[in-house]
Amino acid sequence: GAVLVCDLSRSQGVKAAGEHFRIPPGRRFADIVQARAWLGEWLYLQALPLWWSLGADHENGGFREALGADGEPVERVRRARVPARQAYVYAASGLAGWKGPWRQAVNHGLEALTGRHRREDGLYAAKSSLDGAAVDREAYLYDQAFVLLALATAQTASAGEHEAEALALLDRIETTFRARI
Repeated sequence: GAVLVCDLSRSQGVKAAGEHFRIPPGRRFADIVQARAWLGEWLYLQALPLWWSLGADHENGGFREALGADGEPVERVRRARVPARQAYVYAASGLAGWKGPWRQAVNHGLEALTGRHRREDGLYAAKSSLDGAAVDREAYLYDQAFVLLALATAQTASAGEHEAEALALLDRIETTFRARI
């Protein structure tokens, strides 16, 4: 029943405010309806805002691989599946009615994929460094599936025009990976 509004420079405080919504050890829910309500509140009021404020790399683009227990970003190479998963989660959250900046988060993730990971052949490289340089140019089917899911969900959520890109990627996946089976 509360809304926290803060300047991005004060986003470290989001974690402390979110402590209020943690499930206490030994917490039991009376039924699935109560659990769903609590978890929905946790997702909308804590998890999604936290990942947008601290998990998104607003300077270099994309999303961080992890946040430490202290809420500090854990910097390491960037896997293509991370911004794809985050773009999917935020698009699905928008479809579910979350009022936060889901469109901005979706586009932030998809721009990172395009800028850091998309190869010349239309597939997505597995890993990049923090500055965007390719670390692993291999295109794994697992990563391609996450990118396709993100593009399709973003299109469904009306977070931009992604249908042509999704169809081109699907064609590229079928062409490339069918030959490997």
